[in-house]
Amino acid sequence: MAVDLHTHSTASDGSDSPAALIQAAAALRLEAIALTDHDTLAGIPAARRAAATAGLEFVPGTEISCEWEPGSMHLVVLFLEPVSGPLQDRLQDLQAARDARNERIVERLHQLGIDVSLAEVHQEAGEGSVGRPHLAAVLVQKGVVESIPAAFDELLAKGRPAYVERERLTPEEAIRPGAELGGGAGAGTPSHSGPHLIRRVRRLLRATRRRRTDRNRVLVR
Repeated sequence: MAVDLHTHSTASDGSDSPAALIQAAAALRLEAIALTDHDTLAGIPAARRAAATAGLEFVPGTEISCEWEPGSMHLVVLFLEPVSGPLQDRLQDLQAARDARNERIVERLHQLGIDVSLAEVHQEAGEGSVGRPHLAAVLVQKGVVESIPAAFDELLAKGRPAYVERERLTPEEAIRPGAELGGGAGAGTPSHSGPHLIRRVRRLLRATRRRRTDRNRVLVR
């Protein structure tokens, strides 16, 4: 069974709309796909409609940026519906924090003598969530840097002049509410997270599963 449980659309930093992403998955003859945009569930309704039309099994989800002692990590939460709930409400808080962070990054760029506006960045992002990749794309378009990697290396990456720290959840804050709602979680990039984090995620999932065995779907990738 061919599946993809970790994808992004233009609702965050992907290149295809949710519907186009589903169409591409169908063209590849996948049987199931999850939409896991960064810190948002905004693309879920459109993706679900497209999946129903294409005959694909669809899994709603998100990829959450979490604070982890060595730096940060990404946690994929699956079977998370775009309705009101403890984790969904925290995603709204994270989105508001992301918006405030973008404003501060633009302010820092101005202080560096670089003329970039939030309107330009929002235009680049379209209807999706705005993040540093969109800022980087605008910097390339304006000739400030030669490429998106250069934008991060010179200005936007941690330790560079325009970097602004962002608000993140702890792994516990992301795993427990999602699992108690019937969701499943796994490290989004386990090869980058290290064995200590993987063990910690598994411990949290086992503890939550014992409390809500009948509703949990647990996936540790």
